[in-house]
Amino acid sequence: MIILITGKPRSGKTTLVKNIIRQLPHQSYGGFYTEEVRNSDNNRTGFKLKTTDGQETVLADINLESQYQIGKYKVNITGIETIGIETINQALNEKAIIIIDEIGKMELCSEKFQNAIQLLLANLGQKILIATVPISNLPIVAQLKQRTDAIIFDTSKNKNAVILNEILSLVKNEKIS
Repeated sequence: MIILITGKPRSGKTTLVKNIIRQLPHQSYGGFYTEEVRNSDNNRTGFKLKTTDGQETVLADINLESQYQIGKYKVNITGIETIGIETINQALNEKAIIIIDEIGKMELCSEKFQNAIQLLLANLGQKILIATVPISNLPIVAQLKQRTDAIIFDTSKNKNAVILNEILSLVKNEKIS
């Protein structure tokens, strides 16, 4: 089963993922989520990628040196290709639920990340993928949304508390422990 969480920027996708994680048995999931990085003036300067087992790396930052840029943020491909992909692969091998927040423009700058997502989809089997995706239909996102095993929740149209309960119900019905 694939559970996709989409919505406008700042509509609560990551908060929803964190709330899902809090409700699941720790041994059942693995993956990563993103968090904003802010300076002392509370201005957003970037994003970090945090794994569910406590690792973290810079995902993107306005002051980073990188040839990859999305808006004003320069993307840390090395962090995505090491910690991000390693975490996806480990979760696929060891966990019932794989969490990916997010499959978006920054992460997709990496061809290796794109390949890791394709490999994950090919080997998902009876596991559950919970991923956030942008509203825009980037090629891999469009492919995900068109899958028959995908259930899509839009945070810009629904209350996140309702979505949280629906997702937890779906996961529980899959008898994940």
